[in-house]
Amino acid sequence: MTKQGKKLLVIGWDAADWGIIDDLMAKGRMPHLQRLIEKGVRCNLKTLEPRLSPLLWSTIATGKGADQHGILNFVEPKPDGQGLRLVQSTTRRTKALWNMFSQSELRTHVVGWYASHPAEPIQGVIVSNALPEDSETDLDPDVIHPQDTPLDFKELVRSKPVLGSEQISTWLPRYREVAPQDDHFLKGLIQKMTHAHHIAQISEWLLTNDPWDVSMVFFDTIDTMGHEFMAFRQPKLSYVSDKHFRLFSGVMDAVYEWHDQVLGRLMAHTNENTNVVILSDHGFQHGPGRPATQQLSPDKRMEMEASWHRTFGIWVAAGPQFRQMNDQLSMSLMDVAPTLLAICGLPAGQDMPGRVIEEWLVPQTAPNRIQSWDPSAQNDGMHPPNRISNPLEQVATLKQLIDLGYLAALPDDAAQQIDLVERESRYNLAGYLSFARQYEKAASEYELLWMKNPSIARYATGWVQNLLSAKQYVRAQSAVQDLLHQHPTLVEGYLLQSNAFLSNGMRTEAEHSVEQAARLNGQNREHYANVANAWLNIGRVDKALEYTRQLLNLSVGEPKIDILVAKIYLAAGQIERAAEKALDALDMSQAIPEAHFVLGTCLAWMQQPADALLCLDMAIKLQPDHVEAQRFTKILKGEEIYDEFDSILDRCNAFIPYGSNAFKEMYHKQ
Repeated sequence: MTKQGKKLLVIGWDAADWGIIDDLMAKGRMPHLQRLIEKGVRCNLKTLEPRLSPLLWSTIATGKGADQHGILNFVEPKPDGQGLRLVQSTTRRTKALWNMFSQSELRTHVVGWYASHPAEPIQGVIVSNALPEDSETDLDPDVIHPQDTPLDFKELVRSKPVLGSEQISTWLPRYREVAPQDDHFLKGLIQKMTHAHHIAQISEWLLTNDPWDVSMVFFDTIDTMGHEFMAFRQPKLSYVSDKHFRLFSGVMDAVYEWHDQVLGRLMAHTNENTNVVILSDHGFQHGPGRPATQQLSPDKRMEMEASWHRTFGIWVAAGPQFRQMNDQLSMSLMDVAPTLLAICGLPAGQDMPGRVIEEWLVPQTAPNRIQSWDPSAQNDGMHPPNRISNPLEQVATLKQLIDLGYLAALPDDAAQQIDLVERESRYNLAGYLSFARQYEKAASEYELLWMKNPSIARYATGWVQNLLSAKQYVRAQSAVQDLLHQHPTLVEGYLLQSNAFLSNGMRTEAEHSVEQAARLNGQNREHYANVANAWLNIGRVDKALEYTRQLLNLSVGEPKIDILVAKIYLAAGQIERAAEKALDALDMSQAIPEAHFVLGTCLAWMQQPADALLCLDMAIKLQPDHVEAQRFTKILKGEEIYDEFDSILDRCNAFIPYGSNAFKEMYHKQ
């Protein structure tokens, strides 16, 4: 039992999305999750960038960002340089929850978690994410800890379940009609669902046969199946054939239903003293604006796959330590580990950026934080220091030894694989640093990548974006010129050039760059949003308004788009419409500071200053460095007075309607 005398069951559903879940629950097709929600709390769980599962699930497990936990990719170079392997637990540079639970004398199960191989020697059982591909393959001894688990359990882990026709037909009723050229869809479905069944069987065995205080089970199936089959779900997309829609349109809903059935089976092994948490790391596009990646080249498709991932995952929690709450609250991925520790009566570390969501818990006071969990402790189950490694440093060492002649050059294919993984891992690190607002560090990482790989435009766009965010405007303008010299038809390049021109006071040139970008690209959500935002930044609200209809048609349930449209309406003086779109974004999540800021600005214009201040205060609570919200708050309180309208617009960035003197009339101190 935990220090609170309770058990904790945590179930990860990679990429589970409220949009699909709510639709299925309304039809009675996910009853177990529905009952859990009715007993506890549900909310949106805001993801991080980049939206890549190994990075995100490692953040969930550690409470720290990718720059601290060190997991940067799905794979990593082997230490000998002879190819690649799954990213390892020996690469993680900080303790995971199971290490913290273990040193706190809580017996813990971990099944299938990203970057959990080789299994760590915790108090409990770990079955890593390196399960054998088939039943004929010998079981890697590092898959299971401890090694002395019962033989029948080892055999269960080694042997893949075999799915019969009846099971396959639950996801694909007309699977016998799949044509030979589409056989890869059927094989992919069987392979992925076999793996999911395997995880479920292992987890059930442990819950039934091995004592436990905490159990953490991870299913990647919604995400992996989504990348194969979400394109075929209703509503039908224009590029999907009638045949494929008829065959595959019901697959994803059936996959969600299967997860609900497994949830019921796992919960059958719990009791009234068990806290249950279901969560996902991000959502998944499922509406009319789904990205069209099917026809892309493999390299381009790899770049685009993360665009399927939506900003908000799910969080459901119920049990004796959770209040029953009807309000849709919000939390960030960073808040998960501190909150799970608090459920077990354990403190978060001061080096964990997230907070404990105390308002959900009984009692509502979390233990005082300790400095860090990372110092070595007895029974923490961490690998010994000589097993911990940094793959990027290993690559650099290997290259140096080859250059010195101490090692033979790698075969081209191995060398190319390692180079690609090294580049993409650094790219992912730069993406996280940018998300964490460490703009100068991110710019340095992107610059190194671009200088070595000038043919890859996204490295340069990341460099320019972070130079602009770091207010290095002259460097940004020079860098974007280099980018467009290499890639003269790159839409994003012209949009960045517009930002650089505008930052350097060159408005006419900025307009020309946006016009060039608008002419170059096709009709998709990202294009409309980027161009509309560029026109808004320049102050051409008339141009931005032209894109709102297309954005709304293609982006149902996308808070980022709702906020952009709200800003455009606000800048056009359509205050009530702007407030409606800001509220639409907040209906998706209360954890979006920009939505609170825009709504607060709308309410100020609607002569509701008290409510406006509440919204601005919430924006500042969620993002303490939200300068615009801080300044606008001072203006509303009469603590800062501006004599010129342009000064208000420039400093507050509050999207005040152009050409209006209303703000001065309302708040100018006579």
